[in-house]
Amino acid sequence: MTRRKALKKTGKKAAKTKALLSRRISRAILEYKLIEKDDRLLMAISGGKDSLTLAWFLSRMAPSFLLPFQIKAVHVRSSIQPVDISDSLKKLCLDWGLPLTILEDNVSQSLQPNQAPSCFLCARSRRKNLLHHAQQEGFNTLVLGHHMDDCLQTLFMNMLWHSETAALPPRLNHGPGLKIIRPLCLIQEHHIQDFADWKGWDIPPGDCPFQGDSRRRKAAEQLQFLTKGNDGAKYRLYKALSSIKPELLPPSKQHPATLSSLKKQEASELRVK
Repeated sequence: MTRRKALKKTGKKAAKTKALLSRRISRAILEYKLIEKDDRLLMAISGGKDSLTLAWFLSRMAPSFLLPFQIKAVHVRSSIQPVDISDSLKKLCLDWGLPLTILEDNVSQSLQPNQAPSCFLCARSRRKNLLHHAQQEGFNTLVLGHHMDDCLQTLFMNMLWHSETAALPPRLNHGPGLKIIRPLCLIQEHHIQDFADWKGWDIPPGDCPFQGDSRRRKAAEQLQFLTKGNDGAKYRLYKALSSIKPELLPPSKQHPATLSSLKKQEASELRVK
């Protein structure tokens, strides 16, 4: 294949991926009512492919979307992150016309004596900073870059380690005047990776040295094994979360009367034995 043909093929694939992402982001926004008229959005940018891709699309949608909204971005710079990507993010956001705020997060100060940093502690501290900044600056919507694979991995983690059926909802009301939204919820990760590779954003890798072999990584492997990476299988798993039939499932622990009667029955059976 000649270089010209290769570039043409790459361009067609990129255009197709771009159209798919734009269509599914818009669909998620409308289907789950993620954005409403005159919302003030705060886009959390980590510097990874997911948040950068979402920020790129939303910054271009804002001026002409059928529901007018305002958007600004924020990046939380962690004290334990090995590489500072703030300058690279500033340059990108400037090119996109997206105002960016950099927040400093000294995670080390919150550690107990002899306590080592961890992915969980860093994520919790970052989330706390994001929510505080959003409320302090008058934003009513915090935008996160979780995609469909993230949601399904969280489902597996909760089911396998916590005995809960819970994932990452497209929209979550976080107290009065603030909601958290995930407009990438209908998009599989590999589409985002393809788009980010095509754009070639010059962001230094900022892999966390404390990430390790986490449960999320194991859940990702299990999701891959179950679906064989098939988009249709992942989509059906995701849509199943909105098609629950309680009458065909065990009673929920949220119904104490039912639980009480079950416990009495179990106790009676034990006495009989």
